[in-house]
Amino acid sequence: MKKFDRTVLFVILASAVLLAVVIIFGSLLPVRVSLDQPQEQPISPLGGIAFTFSRPVNSTEASALWQTDPQIPGWWQWQDERHAIWHANTPLSVGENITLTFLSGTAGKNGERIKEAQSWTLTVRQPRILTLKYIQEDGQELFSLGLEENSPLQQITNSDGRILNYAASPNGEQIIFSARNDNFGADLWIVNRDGSEQHMLLECGSDRCGAAAWSPVSREVAYTREAAGLTPEGAKGAPRIWMLNLDSLETAPLFEDDQKIGYGPKWSPNGQWLSIWDGASGGVTLVNRKSGETFLLESSSGDTGCWSPDSKSLYYANLIIGESSFHNVVLRADIEKSTIETVLGGNLEGEGMSYDNPECHPLQNVVAASIQPNTKIPGKLLTIYNMDTQEETPVMNDMTKFGSHYSWNPGGEYFLFQMSIVSHKEEDYEIWVRDIAGGQNRLLLSGGRTPSWLP
Repeated sequence: MKKFDRTVLFVILASAVLLAVVIIFGSLLPVRVSLDQPQEQPISPLGGIAFTFSRPVNSTEASALWQTDPQIPGWWQWQDERHAIWHANTPLSVGENITLTFLSGTAGKNGERIKEAQSWTLTVRQPRILTLKYIQEDGQELFSLGLEENSPLQQITNSDGRILNYAASPNGEQIIFSARNDNFGADLWIVNRDGSEQHMLLECGSDRCGAAAWSPVSREVAYTREAAGLTPEGAKGAPRIWMLNLDSLETAPLFEDDQKIGYGPKWSPNGQWLSIWDGASGGVTLVNRKSGETFLLESSSGDTGCWSPDSKSLYYANLIIGESSFHNVVLRADIEKSTIETVLGGNLEGEGMSYDNPECHPLQNVVAASIQPNTKIPGKLLTIYNMDTQEETPVMNDMTKFGSHYSWNPGGEYFLFQMSIVSHKEEDYEIWVRDIAGGQNRLLLSGGRTPSWLP
């Protein structure tokens, strides 16, 4: 063998030995897991707890080492081979202490192990309430307050009074809001739940972006975008649904057909479906985010309805007309069975009752709706319906006011709603909460509007 050949062979053998040593010793390095938040920081009732692994891991093997005490069913959202978020299947009990553990065992892509069990004990926080409130003429900001009596308002946004609407993330850690810009449009911004790290998320120029909706299972946000008119200050174009990837910040229309319009996207709890109001087509369009399948539920209500907890049905309102009267009813569309049935209303004799804006309980077959007892009188009531027992529970019977912007907290123990009168003066807006178990309503704030939960 020539000297050159021996040298080449030696280099190859040395490289192979070195590679083997790297692999062997690399596999001996432990996998460490870190919690991506201070342990003393309370967690959302829906989980959403993020972890970072020191080395790339096998998601199946790492998940098999996971335990909770008490035992809680949940699922993993893997962002890549080193970052994952754990979610609870059902809301966690407020105030409960939960111990989260990764047991020792093989987890790494190359056989690396978690050598010693790692545990964290976290407390489930009480959700707060978000509300818009005017701080100056023609300007409002976003605030939060607690459920306790006389809870102080905490200002979340600093937009110079330009905020239009907002949406909290499923785990309540961040909030996306729409704010007017200097180009007669509106941009999307994002801020942490405590008001820190506010920054622009998506610059929309003279387009008006808003009505964001976070996917419950992915880093994706649906939002409404109205294109600029012939001049920046001119009338905007028809609303269309766009999608925004929160990791890459890439954004694109939901539909390839640029003539397809839509407004107010709403996700099903499993993140598989989007319901969208499409006035041009005359109803609610349902879009399967994975397959792209779409179909239309005819409606004239202007509302995108609400999804049942199992994501199998959509409740929505529609107008029916009789010989001498007309009113809205609430329908239930069963997605799997492709059936539609009336569940609230439908009696056209006399004046009848008109039902609007169904809002689904997060865990039970229960729906809240507003009722107009007489279509000739503008006042409306708020009522909760148990679809299994047909039991009706009145929430607010003050016919001088209108109930709106109502929603359940993640566990369904509280029902939040806004009351207002026709004048639309700031002081005439009230935010109320109902303790479902106790059956009592309590005024939380006067002068706030469009309330929602911050999990």
